[in-house]
Amino acid sequence: MAKLILEEGGARRAFRFKEGKLTVGSGEGCTLTLTSPGVEELHATLVIKGGRAVLSTSAGAEPPRMNGRPVAERVELPAECSFTIGDATFELHADEGESASAAAGGAKRPAVRKQAAPSTRPAPRAGSRGPARKTTSRDADTGDRPERVTARRREVKAGMPTWVLMLLLLGGAVGIVFGVKAFFDASNTASFDPGAQLADAVTAINKAQYLAAETALDKFDGVADQATDAQKQKARELRAVIAESGKASTRQGVLDRATQVLDAKLKKFVDQRLAGNLANRARARVFVMRCQEFRKLYPDHPEIDWVNRYEARFAEMAQMDEPRTLEDLQYEVETCTWTATGRRYDQVFKAIDEFLEYAEGGDREAALALRDEKLAERQAHQVDRMQEIRYRWEKGETGKAMAHFVYHLKWWGDEEMENQVAAEITKLGGFPEWLRSFKKSAPEDFDVIVKNRYVREVAEREGLL
Repeated sequence: MAKLILEEGGARRAFRFKEGKLTVGSGEGCTLTLTSPGVEELHATLVIKGGRAVLSTSAGAEPPRMNGRPVAERVELPAECSFTIGDATFELHADEGESASAAAGGAKRPAVRKQAAPSTRPAPRAGSRGPARKTTSRDADTGDRPERVTARRREVKAGMPTWVLMLLLLGGAVGIVFGVKAFFDASNTASFDPGAQLADAVTAINKAQYLAAETALDKFDGVADQATDAQKQKARELRAVIAESGKASTRQGVLDRATQVLDAKLKKFVDQRLAGNLANRARARVFVMRCQEFRKLYPDHPEIDWVNRYEARFAEMAQMDEPRTLEDLQYEVETCTWTATGRRYDQVFKAIDEFLEYAEGGDREAALALRDEKLAERQAHQVDRMQEIRYRWEKGETGKAMAHFVYHLKWWGDEEMENQVAAEITKLGGFPEWLRSFKKSAPEDFDVIVKNRYVREVAEREGLL
């Protein structure tokens, strides 16, 4: 039997199961539906069979992470491990018997009942009367039949007074009650001993099971009045270790997102739009702007040298020191999609307004028409965005819903329209729990969206600031 512990949004849930298939995602059809950001409708499948646990990631979904690193598309999990899917954290524990079976190479087989030895008594001749059926049955089941029960019945029938029997039964019941009470008292004393909880926390940290370590330290806090000063200091040190591991995990998450941006927005752009005769000034300008944005957001990325090298390669063609032409502007607006969630309207209108400061004649008329087109597009998308967020939220696809919400607050480019969406979304049931989880998983984006007054009100009320 395996035990799976899930933590998301500050809540913990535990599940026990022997063998079977568990689907994980944000969709209602999944066995385990998650509400954390970054979870696809069907994100992964966990199969436990024959003492083995295999985790498979759905096509197109972000790989689960173990110890801060993405795992393969299909991976066999250790008997004791922790991993994350989106912003949800899982811990897998195998019972001792199960772990031992797996280590031995297979599950336990059911015990086989010992067969009675064949009788040495000669078989009766035809027509002769064999032994009585009752006697034969007792001979065949020797060693299996608890004959002492029959003996006790005979003794009672022999004349034991009923009141004596009742006293014996009552005395046995009282003994059982006191025995059970003593057992649980001893168990409680042991399980909530400060030293035992510290030992559990250390063991969990050594296995990188930080949620289990926090649980052990929470129990320690409950009996801290019984702890020594040295034990209290040790608990503080262990919490510092857990906090540092959380920071490391967050840094790894930022690094992973940066790598995705590098591949999708820079390397792919070079391959598809700047290779060979495809390169021109308008495309080179967009690429250089993306390199500048990437370096600003992720200056410590391991591949920052690649960014610098390719930016220098196309800098002369881009001619960034010269003002935009109409062709430059039109291509920049067309490709102004830093995120896959939607267009960056903040940059779109900034570029158009800068061009209008010096444009004349037909170029100016074309730019004004482009501005009106994008204003109408953004207004139409405002309604669509609200409906999309509500639909995803009500469907249980919290990750997708809030990805749209975060995008809206970061890149919509109109404070009044941002407030219209935020005023409604912050009223959704469960929003405070999501915001608490989001602060832990994406602290940089949290700092951006909390500038909105509606989000800030929730954050202050929940003690997140």
